[in-house]
Amino acid sequence: MSSKYMGPPDSGALLTRKDVAKRFAVHPNSVKRWQHEGRLRAVVLNCRVVRYESAEVERLIKEGRVGATPGGGQ
Repeated sequence: MSSKYMGPPDSGALLTRKDVAKRFAVHPNSVKRWQHEGRLRAVVLNCRVVRYESAEVERLIKEGRVGATPGGGQ
């Protein structure tokens, strides 16, 4: 699996799970899993709305802490 890096958006932008998934060319469930594993911090706006700071996504890209985990799908 190769990541498709699309460049940094506005540093103060909040991204949806789907936006983050597109940046990494993965399924949105992978982004949710990264959140629950502590790899990616989320901004919880209410019980059903979660966003991710673009700066946090950039940090994840720079650290190279993304990818498939053993036993996990994408």
